[in-house]
Amino acid sequence: MSELVFVPVGFLILSALLAIYLVKKGANKKGVFISQIISFACLTIGCFVKCANSSYVRAVEESAASGAISGDKSIGFAIGLIAASLALGLAGIAAGMALSSAIPAAIAAMSENEKTFGKSMVFAIFGEAIVLYGFLIAIFILNKLDSFIG
Repeated sequence: MSELVFVPVGFLILSALLAIYLVKKGANKKGVFISQIISFACLTIGCFVKCANSSYVRAVEESAASGAISGDKSIGFAIGLIAASLALGLAGIAAGMALSSAIPAAIAAMSENEKTFGKSMVFAIFGEAIVLYGFLIAIFILNKLDSFIG
């Protein structure tokens, strides 16, 4: 079970370091960004396949076989897990895209006039709020799933 945590984190750290190295060497930034998105998608699919074989999903299938949860509910449970992960993952990507343009502009504005700190922090907070909304939606979905099978 520990590889489900350490392998993705290690892969993402190595991928980010490789992207930084390639950009410093003069590689096309758009190409590096597309390769990061592709590696993120491959990692997500790989972790999903690994989790599909994990003991947690087997426990849900065993409870479906024993009659504690019906087959239709187990499919709904799997779709709910995918929905929760997509809500959080896509919100994180969107926030990263928003902050990647807002933060440099805020730093540039503050370097010219320090009185713009409050205004620039508002834009950073809006970018971070996207992640919080996605996190709340994922929590709502997971709470609904808990009552769905419980």
